[in-house]
Amino acid sequence: MKIKERGINIQGYKFLIYITQISSKWYQRLHSQIQICTTQENPNMKKNTILFILSSGHSGSTILDLALGTHKDCFSLGEISEIQTEIDCDTYCVCGDTISTCDFWTRVKAALFKKYHINIKTGGDFCIKPQAKSKQTIINKIKTLLKITGISKTKDSWIINTDRIYNTIFQVSDSPVLIDSSKNLIRALLINKTLKNYDIKFLHLVRDVRGVAHSYNKKSFSVQLPGEEKKEVQRTKDIYPIADTCGMWNRYNGRITLILKTLANKKNSKRVMYENLCTNPDETLKDIIEWLGLAYTCSLKKFSSTEHHNVGGNPSRFNSAEIKSVDEKWRNLIDKNDINKCMKKARWLNWYYGYRSGKSHTF
Repeated sequence: MKIKERGINIQGYKFLIYITQISSKWYQRLHSQIQICTTQENPNMKKNTILFILSSGHSGSTILDLALGTHKDCFSLGEISEIQTEIDCDTYCVCGDTISTCDFWTRVKAALFKKYHINIKTGGDFCIKPQAKSKQTIINKIKTLLKITGISKTKDSWIINTDRIYNTIFQVSDSPVLIDSSKNLIRALLINKTLKNYDIKFLHLVRDVRGVAHSYNKKSFSVQLPGEEKKEVQRTKDIYPIADTCGMWNRYNGRITLILKTLANKKNSKRVMYENLCTNPDETLKDIIEWLGLAYTCSLKKFSSTEHHNVGGNPSRFNSAEIKSVDEKWRNLIDKNDINKCMKKARWLNWYYGYRSGKSHTF
């Protein structure tokens, strides 16, 4: 079932979600009637929190992840879904050490093996595997929706392993909140419905589609890896025409908006504008931290003084020291014809988020 880029016509997805919602309510009602005995949770026991940052690429999720991870009760994971790849390639942790020499990840791997007898590198899947296009059938989509809505109780191996690594990181970091910026919507929803031992929240980060298109269209970027000089890296992939980028932005943000509005608890989901984060960082971060049930005791705008251990994600994680002003170079560098193409693809959703053709953001 395809999603049209223009106008993001997703009636098919709405119908499937509607059917699964009705089925889910029926199942839960029936289950409550025939259930003889359940294990009651201690209402006084506060669950640890996992915050999923959801966004399209090049929307500022890495910066937001680092800023939130500066709080004393939060721990920034980065794109933890890629942990196996990062370990296989022995990439750099944000702390400056490689993952094989990083003290934090060494302790995590040791604790994981001691408690569960698994090795991240060889212990099976730690991330949901993308389906080939040939397998993206209506039946498979319905199966996924059944899991997302909680009707299907099947717990895949990658979810079991993800639960184990979350639990281990909670113990090693001694933080009650983990920040996961993997940005995979389906993964986050499946974890939300399967792992009931955590309080799960969703933060949807949006950025003006024109700024995202400009960022994707850059042919090079500057990066300085630990122990190396700053260099300009030429992009060999992920360079998309403006119209294609806007189509991707439209589809991904549209799905996030629709599914969170339909399936997620309103109290556990929140939308934040990248432009507001850059223009009013303290006010925006304070709002997020208090929404997480924590006290905002000091500014999180500058995060270079805190040691982070993010894995995966944008190379900017190595070079960023603080939240900077809004990058609006697209205003002068994107051709008007390209802007028109961009707005044809994503105008209504861009407007829905508060962006207007003459303004970059609203407050």
